[in-house]
Amino acid sequence: MVKIKIYMFFVFLVFSSINIRCFSQTICNIQYDTINKKNENGKKQGYWVEYTDDKLFVLKKKKHAVFYRLVFYDNGAKIGETAYVIGSKKKIHLKIEGNQAESGNIILLNGTYKLISKNDSISSEEIYSEGKMLTGKTFFYNGHLDEYVDYTDKYQNQLASYKVTVYNINGTVEKSYYRGKINGKWKWIDAK
Repeated sequence: MVKIKIYMFFVFLVFSSINIRCFSQTICNIQYDTINKKNENGKKQGYWVEYTDDKLFVLKKKKHAVFYRLVFYDNGAKIGETAYVIGSKKKIHLKIEGNQAESGNIILLNGTYKLISKNDSISSEEIYSEGKMLTGKTFFYNGHLDEYVDYTDKYQNQLASYKVTVYNINGTVEKSYYRGKINGKWKWIDAK
């Protein structure tokens, strides 16, 4: 019982500080009472806080976090994608057109974040608003778009659905599809 009370107090402190921090940055439309919840089966459901390092790589522990974002789970499965980078984490740097890292603070992602390779070409770009990703892009080594993920383009207005467009190395569209729910299951659906 004591452990539960201590844990609940810690959760209250963390989300109180997130709420205050977010309010000071912008007017938030995120309902903090719905973050980090589990469903009746004990599986992650809804938006969860995900911590990242200074290059947006996901961390298992908050201790070394620089940024945080919100990711959506449905019945324990993470729904959505984040841009990925091929190659070594040491060979890239982050260019920020948004919230800057602050010493000792974990910052909510808000703005444009570009991962740049050692040869100064863009590897990926993610755009966030109040911790939620709006779009994500990955690029081929030649600078052409590889994949574009648009979280504002919904499948039948479903929460957490999104559209993905895949390009070939020459920059032309190969395929577009939605990630949406049909009959209670998440599926890939051709975008026509």
